[in-house]
Amino acid sequence: MSLYNHVASKDDLLDAMVDLVMREIAVPEPDAPWREALRQRAITSRAAYARHPWAPRLIDTRPSSGPVRLASFDATIGCLRHAGFSHALTVHALSTLDAFVHGFAAHRLHVAQADVPDDVGMAEALDRWLPAERYPHLSRLVREHVLVGGYDEDEAFAFGLELVLDGIERSLAAARAS
Repeated sequence: MSLYNHVASKDDLLDAMVDLVMREIAVPEPDAPWREALRQRAITSRAAYARHPWAPRLIDTRPSSGPVRLASFDATIGCLRHAGFSHALTVHALSTLDAFVHGFAAHRLHVAQADVPDDVGMAEALDRWLPAERYPHLSRLVREHVLVGGYDEDEAFAFGLELVLDGIERSLAAARAS
């Protein structure tokens, strides 16, 4: 194939695809405030995964990394270490943050594959077949909250992101106090 005139192997091609997506994700400066750096990393990751829904799964399954991904990890680790994070807390913070962001990306992908236009469409479909007498709390939540404009994915993401960042901040404070 003529493609292999430009890349050495399928693995090189996949790593290059990952690196193209990684270029869209904010990379912190070493002395950047860690909380804002992680917030921007999460927000820009979510946006990149919305544009490239295939990316999180590919990123998670790559045994190797291209230079852009490696530089992003290195810069983020450096920012956290500069802020006083231990190696262990750095790993916990990044894995928790990435799991949160990837969870939102997976949810968005599942909604897209469910043949409904959005979360409200999914709630409408659920409301049509959900036996309210068997699941009264779920049914009321769908009818009285989601279907009246109560679910906003951006708001839910921002809320969860702040919870994650608050938890990381508490862990950092506890580590500094011990």
